[in-house]
Amino acid sequence: MSDRFQTKIEIGGPLDRAHLDELDDLASEWEIDWSDRATREDTEQASATRTALELTDNELSYGGHETLAAFCKANQLPYKVTIDGKYEYTGEVRVWAPGMATELLQTATNDGNAVLALSELRQLEQDGKTLADAIRVLAGFDEFTVPALELVGDQDMDDKSSATSLCLSDRRS
Repeated sequence: MSDRFQTKIEIGGPLDRAHLDELDDLASEWEIDWSDRATREDTEQASATRTALELTDNELSYGGHETLAAFCKANQLPYKVTIDGKYEYTGEVRVWAPGMATELLQTATNDGNAVLALSELRQLEQDGKTLADAIRVLAGFDEFTVPALELVGDQDMDDKSSATSLCLSDRRS
């Protein structure tokens, strides 16, 4: 059995409603505010209130966020994952946004604040970097803001196509 960690993922950006069912399926494995299972209504509420969708899990297997992260990348949705430290494992913060070649990863506190180990600071110093360079590395994670989730596309497409079909059949009769 793999170790389990308290994990949070924030998801934002424009998502075509055609992919809402898939996001709903993935999100239903997560919780909202560390308690109730996430629902489609939670996703729609995040969009309506112009906030990022924030999903949590108290006991997620390490790496358990990867399927949801892959969905985000495939649909160009920026995200930020915070994984709490536990036992001998340190916490992590991971970020990705469209245009980034890969997900960025940094050691972090349980509050999601990026940190550099002394060995990392010494490596930066050996590479000729300054304190300002180290601060920029950390700030890139701490200041990474996930935009609001925005559901785009026609939410009533099925209703409209049904209504159009009904109108056309009425005209023919």
